[in-house]
Amino acid sequence: MSLRNMNIAPRAFLGFAMIGTLMLILGVFALSQMSKIRSATEVLADSNVPSIKSLDRFAEVSIRLRVLSYRLLVNRDPETQQKTIELMAMRNKQITDAQAIYEKLISTPDERNLYSQYVQLLSQYRQLEDRLKTLTRANNIDELQGLLNNEMVSNSDQMNVVLRKLVDINTAQLNAVKEQASIEYDSAFNMVIGLLIAATLLTIVFAWMLIKSITTPIATALLAAETIA
Repeated sequence: MSLRNMNIAPRAFLGFAMIGTLMLILGVFALSQMSKIRSATEVLADSNVPSIKSLDRFAEVSIRLRVLSYRLLVNRDPETQQKTIELMAMRNKQITDAQAIYEKLISTPDERNLYSQYVQLLSQYRQLEDRLKTLTRANNIDELQGLLNNEMVSNSDQMNVVLRKLVDINTAQLNAVKEQASIEYDSAFNMVIGLLIAATLLTIVFAWMLIKSITTPIATALLAAETIA
């Protein structure tokens, strides 16, 4: 059916309905893309960032434990040693608390395998720490020094390697999520601009068609009236 064969009210309704439909499509698309970007942001906030913070906590507390271990060697005052041992227990609890957070955030088999290695090395460290305390109480300085400079150094080095690999994995995941969010944003931006341009052009076309469908018959009627006159 031609627009000229329709009354003015239906013509106007049809034109504005088409424009409204375009705006609705644009709005739905924009909301969809915003939802994807929000999902990526939630992954960053709920998984990647807490994972890296937990790994940083592991490394930080491990260094503090290492310092406390050497304090047992260099400061032989019984009261200071007892306080140091209590501090070591507190630091170990901090690692356990960080583990409870991190274990829930592990997302890949490779990360799980590396974390298992860390747990194994941590268990070995705590066995070495028990020996350290025993040697301290026995005042066995030579063996205490040997334990600190050999087995505990080796354990610490291995633990640092595993932690560095875990940080690399989580950093790669973080960068991947950020890249995906950037791609989603660029795609949404370009599509929204494209739809806005299309909606504007179609609005102009519909307005022109509507106006022409109204004015052309009027002009024809006026021309006919002038001809008759």
